[in-house]
Amino acid sequence: MKILLTGATGFLGSSLLKKLSNSGYEVIYLCRNNSNLYRINKKFTNTKRLIVDDWSDFSIVNKHFGSEECVIIHCAWQGVAGSERNQKWQFFDNVSMCNSLLKGISELNVKKFINFGSHAEYGPLNKIISEDDNKMPSTMYGLTKKIINNLLLEYFNNTGVEYINLRIFNLYGPFDNDNWFIPYIINNYLKGLSPELTKCEQIWDYLYIDDFCNLVSLVVENNIKGEFNAGSGIGVPLTEVVNCISGHIPNSPDPNFGIVKYRDDQVMHLQADISKISKATSWLPEVSLKDGILDTINYFKNRG
Repeated sequence: MKILLTGATGFLGSSLLKKLSNSGYEVIYLCRNNSNLYRINKKFTNTKRLIVDDWSDFSIVNKHFGSEECVIIHCAWQGVAGSERNQKWQFFDNVSMCNSLLKGISELNVKKFINFGSHAEYGPLNKIISEDDNKMPSTMYGLTKKIINNLLLEYFNNTGVEYINLRIFNLYGPFDNDNWFIPYIINNYLKGLSPELTKCEQIWDYLYIDDFCNLVSLVVENNIKGEFNAGSGIGVPLTEVVNCISGHIPNSPDPNFGIVKYRDDQVMHLQADISKISKATSWLPEVSLKDGILDTINYFKNRG
């Protein structure tokens, strides 16, 4: 079966490209002329890169699929950085991109459409979160994720297409963005610097990227549809995450806890109930936080 993958140059998309191609799927992935390809500069088997700057013209994409049944995995997103989370263009750019994608694939024989939502759709509930909980996003990012999911639910309703929205909690691993929490601490300790942090009293749910890619592979393989949380299901105090990292890096200086103030909408307890997705796919995370952090440290250490 062929897969069309958007957002293949990002942390998540590039990891999925590797997983799906290694699993024997034929993956056709979209890039722009100015895309940064450092995460995918290695040649992957069973893949085809298509340069599509204008998503209003999918003719080059349609030629590679014909009438064959396919799966769409939509990773592309504009504005994931913390400083961009409340920009109004979050809504306009991402809704427009989604609409262009739907128009572009309208001639394809789509069996399944996998979208990636976010825990930000729920807002700061500060508890173990199930799919039945109210969605009260406190950021433009979370609101836009919620709106796009609702749009896709309505669009694919009664079409025969299996629509899946995976609400991602916190992913980490090799090739992650340098400014996210775990890479930021790792890079500071590798340089002998003390990371500047909040008091790190939060309890968060971290899922290793390979475990998430295994989940997506199962979603591709199984006949399921609906909305699902995607996390480890385990809440870990951030102080424990910091200590785990420092324990793997000799001579790490003491962290500067409390230097950074909490946001007004700071989430203090962010943890996924993953029972629904586990029941649907028989999936459970396999990589411990300790092992995942060690792999991530080794990546950043060897990257130079």
